[in-house]
Amino acid sequence: NLLANPQDDFPLDFTREAVDRVYAHVRGQPFLTQLVGHTLVRLYNQSVFEDRTPREPRFTAADVDEVVGRAEFYEQGGYYFDGVWSQAGAGPQGQHALLRGLAASDGPLAPDAWFAASGLDESLANESLKALLQHDVVRLGEGGYDFAVPLMRRWVMKDEG
Repeated sequence: NLLANPQDDFPLDFTREAVDRVYAHVRGQPFLTQLVGHTLVRLYNQSVFEDRTPREPRFTAADVDEVVGRAEFYEQGGYYFDGVWSQAGAGPQGQHALLRGLAASDGPLAPDAWFAASGLDESLANESLKALLQHDVVRLGEGGYDFAVPLMRRWVMKDEG
Protein backbone atom coordinates (compact mmCIF):
# COMPACT_ATOMS: atom_id res chain seq x y z
CA ASN A 1 0.00 0.00 0.00
CA LEU A 2 2.87 2.39 0.71
CA LEU A 3 3.91 2.14 -2.93
CA ALA A 4 0.75 1.37 -4.86
CA ASN A 5 -1.70 3.61 -2.98
CA PRO A 6 0.08 6.49 -1.25
CA GLN A 7 -3.00 8.72 -1.68
CA ASP A 8 -5.97 8.80 -4.02
CA ASP A 9 -4.79 11.71 -6.15
CA PHE A 10 -1.20 10.47 -6.62
CA PRO A 11 -0.61 10.51 -10.40
CA LEU A 12 2.02 7.75 -10.61
CA ASP A 13 1.27 4.04 -10.59
CA PHE A 14 3.13 0.76 -10.10
CA THR A 15 2.55 -2.40 -12.07
CA ARG A 16 1.85 -5.46 -9.96
CA GLU A 17 5.23 -6.83 -11.11
CA ALA A 18 6.97 -3.67 -9.86
CA VAL A 19 5.38 -4.00 -6.42
CA ASP A 20 6.31 -7.69 -6.34
CA ARG A 21 9.88 -6.85 -7.35
CA VAL A 22 10.22 -4.26 -4.57
CA TYR A 23 9.06 -6.88 -2.09
CA ALA A 24 11.47 -9.46 -3.52
CA HIS A 25 14.36 -7.04 -2.95
CA VAL A 26 13.44 -5.66 0.49
CA ARG A 27 10.87 -8.11 1.91
CA GLY A 28 8.82 -5.31 3.40
CA GLN A 29 11.65 -3.50 5.23
CA PRO A 30 9.96 -0.08 5.66
CA PHE A 31 12.96 2.25 5.22
CA LEU A 32 14.16 0.49 2.07
CA THR A 33 10.63 0.23 0.64
CA GLN A 34 10.20 3.96 1.08
CA LEU A 35 13.68 4.60 -0.37
CA VAL A 36 12.86 2.59 -3.52
CA GLY A 37 9.62 4.53 -3.96
CA HIS A 38 11.26 7.88 -3.31
CA THR A 39 14.08 7.15 -5.75
CA LEU A 40 11.65 6.03 -8.46
CA VAL A 41 9.60 9.22 -8.12
CA ARG A 42 12.73 11.40 -8.04
CA LEU A 43 14.09 9.77 -11.21
CA TYR A 44 10.69 10.07 -12.89
CA ASN A 45 10.51 13.77 -12.03
CA GLN A 46 14.05 14.33 -13.27
CA SER A 47 13.31 12.56 -16.54
CA VAL A 48 9.98 14.27 -17.24
CA PHE A 49 10.44 17.73 -15.78
CA GLU A 50 14.18 18.40 -16.01
CA ASP A 51 15.26 16.32 -19.01
CA ARG A 52 11.91 16.79 -20.77
CA THR A 53 11.77 13.11 -21.69
CA PRO A 54 8.14 11.97 -21.82
CA ARG A 55 7.32 8.66 -20.23
CA GLU A 56 4.34 6.74 -18.98
CA PRO A 57 3.50 7.53 -15.33
CA ARG A 58 3.82 3.88 -14.34
CA PHE A 59 6.75 2.06 -12.77
CA THR A 60 7.75 -1.42 -13.92
CA ALA A 61 9.88 -4.20 -12.49
CA ALA A 62 12.72 -3.01 -14.76
CA ASP A 63 12.49 0.46 -13.18
CA VAL A 64 12.80 -1.11 -9.72
CA ASP A 65 15.81 -3.20 -10.80
CA GLU A 66 17.46 -0.09 -12.21
CA VAL A 67 17.03 1.75 -8.91
CA VAL A 68 18.42 -1.04 -6.72
CA GLY A 69 21.32 -1.48 -9.11
CA ARG A 70 22.54 2.09 -8.63
CA ALA A 71 25.42 2.85 -6.26
CA GLU A 72 23.54 5.92 -5.01
CA PHE A 73 20.76 3.68 -3.68
CA TYR A 74 23.24 1.99 -1.33
CA GLU A 75 24.70 5.34 -0.33
CA GLN A 76 21.24 6.70 0.49
CA GLY A 77 20.35 3.41 2.21
CA GLY A 78 23.56 3.55 4.21
CA TYR A 79 21.73 4.18 7.47
CA TYR A 80 20.08 0.78 7.15
CA PHE A 81 23.00 -1.20 5.73
CA ASP A 82 25.66 0.36 7.96
CA GLY A 83 23.36 -0.04 10.95
CA VAL A 84 22.87 -3.75 10.34
CA TRP A 85 26.61 -4.24 9.79
CA SER A 86 27.50 -2.26 12.89
CA GLN A 87 25.04 -4.19 15.02
CA ALA A 88 26.49 -7.46 13.73
CA GLY A 89 29.95 -6.23 14.71
CA ALA A 90 28.91 -5.70 18.31
CA GLY A 91 29.15 -9.41 19.04
CA PRO A 92 29.26 -12.27 18.98
CA GLN A 93 32.32 -11.78 16.80
CA GLY A 94 31.44 -14.38 14.14
CA GLN A 95 28.47 -12.50 12.65
CA HIS A 96 30.48 -10.68 9.99
CA ALA A 97 32.11 -13.94 8.87
CA LEU A 98 28.68 -15.57 8.61
CA LEU A 99 27.29 -12.65 6.61
CA ARG A 100 30.26 -12.69 4.24
CA GLY A 101 29.88 -16.46 3.74
CA LEU A 102 26.16 -16.12 3.07
CA ALA A 103 26.68 -13.18 0.71
CA ALA A 104 29.14 -15.21 -1.35
CA SER A 105 26.49 -17.88 -1.97
CA ASP A 106 23.89 -17.70 -4.73
CA GLY A 107 21.08 -18.19 -2.26
CA PRO A 108 20.09 -19.89 0.97
CA LEU A 109 22.54 -22.17 2.74
CA ALA A 110 22.10 -25.14 5.04
CA PRO A 111 23.87 -24.59 8.38
CA ASP A 112 26.71 -27.04 7.68
CA ALA A 113 27.59 -25.44 4.34
CA TRP A 114 27.20 -21.95 5.76
CA PHE A 115 29.36 -22.59 8.81
CA ALA A 116 32.03 -24.19 6.60
CA ALA A 117 31.98 -21.20 4.22
CA SER A 118 32.42 -18.82 7.15
CA GLY A 119 35.39 -20.68 8.61
CA LEU A 120 33.93 -20.52 12.12
CA ASP A 121 33.87 -23.33 14.64
CA GLU A 122 30.40 -24.71 15.30
CA SER A 123 29.98 -23.15 18.73
CA LEU A 124 30.78 -19.59 17.61
CA ALA A 125 28.79 -20.07 14.40
CA ASN A 126 25.71 -21.15 16.36
CA GLU A 127 26.06 -18.24 18.79
CA SER A 128 26.43 -15.80 15.88
CA LEU A 129 23.50 -17.35 14.03
CA LYS A 130 21.27 -16.85 17.09
CA ALA A 131 22.16 -13.15 17.18
CA LEU A 132 21.53 -12.71 13.44
CA LEU A 133 18.15 -14.42 13.75
CA GLN A 134 17.22 -12.39 16.83
CA HIS A 135 17.96 -9.14 14.98
CA ASP A 136 16.11 -10.23 11.82
CA VAL A 137 19.23 -10.07 9.67
CA VAL A 138 18.79 -13.64 8.44
CA ARG A 139 15.82 -15.96 8.29
CA LEU A 140 15.24 -19.66 7.84
CA GLY A 141 13.37 -20.57 4.67
CA GLU A 142 12.79 -23.67 2.59
CA GLY A 143 16.32 -23.80 1.18
CA GLY A 144 18.13 -22.92 4.41
CA TYR A 145 19.24 -19.64 5.91
CA ASP A 146 19.24 -16.48 3.84
CA PHE A 147 19.23 -12.72 4.29
CA ALA A 148 15.97 -11.36 5.67
CA VAL A 149 16.46 -8.42 3.27
CA PRO A 150 17.93 -9.73 -0.01
CA LEU A 151 19.58 -6.39 -0.86
CA MET A 152 21.84 -6.91 2.14
CA ARG A 153 23.62 -9.61 0.10
CA ARG A 154 24.44 -7.05 -2.59
CA TRP A 155 25.62 -4.54 -0.03
CA VAL A 156 27.91 -7.04 1.71
CA MET A 157 29.34 -8.15 -1.64
CA LYS A 158 29.88 -4.54 -2.73
CA ASP A 159 31.46 -3.70 0.61
CA GLU A 160 33.75 -6.73 0.40
CA GLY A 161 34.48 -6.43 -3.31
